[in-house]
Amino acid sequence: MDLYTCTSCDRRYLSISEERVGRCPDCAARLSRVWMPDVPRAEPGSYPAGDNTFASMDDFVRADLSRLTSAELDFGVQWRDGADRSYRAAWVEETGELYVVQAGPASKGGGHVEVLGATDREGVEAALDGWREQGSITWMRGRARRLPPVPKGRALRRIGAIALGATLLAFSGQAATKPPAAAAKPAGHAQTQSQEPPTSSTSG
Repeated sequence: MDLYTCTSCDRRYLSISEERVGRCPDCAARLSRVWMPDVPRAEPGSYPAGDNTFASMDDFVRADLSRLTSAELDFGVQWRDGADRSYRAAWVEETGELYVVQAGPASKGGGHVEVLGATDREGVEAALDGWREQGSITWMRGRARRLPPVPKGRALRRIGAIALGATLLAFSGQAATKPPAAAAKPAGHAQTQSQEPPTSSTSG
């Protein structure tokens, strides 16, 4: 996965193509690749594999591009298990998925992602009420089993990606999937919303 910025209009794009992207689909100016660190990838056998697990965040977002472009609700990085492995937890707005990603060395499962369940925002906030006072991944897994299904008639929002030749450029915002020959405008960065304590008197 590569990050590019346009040298003219400053729009940014994420590409999952193995090929280098040359031109901005919005203004046709040159795209410049932005350095990104390698995405950690857990080694095979270092984590319990299953239908809801992925070896890396890269694999996770490639399986559904709406995960890449979605805003997220952050539930902290304090989650630990009995082996002192640590995890970050977040909820994906576009898919309704609550997931955890493990930190640490790849040989011990670091980088792998596990989807714990799916619901709407109201459901995940209710299920994880009090999470700031917690730190056990066992608590998180137990609460995830209580996630209510998405209410009937309330569909989760889904978004598309720009298809540009052999390259998929993911973007955030309201958009439909475009055919390869079509031009389309990006909508900037995906955003992360942090769960902050309420104040007395900001964005995801």
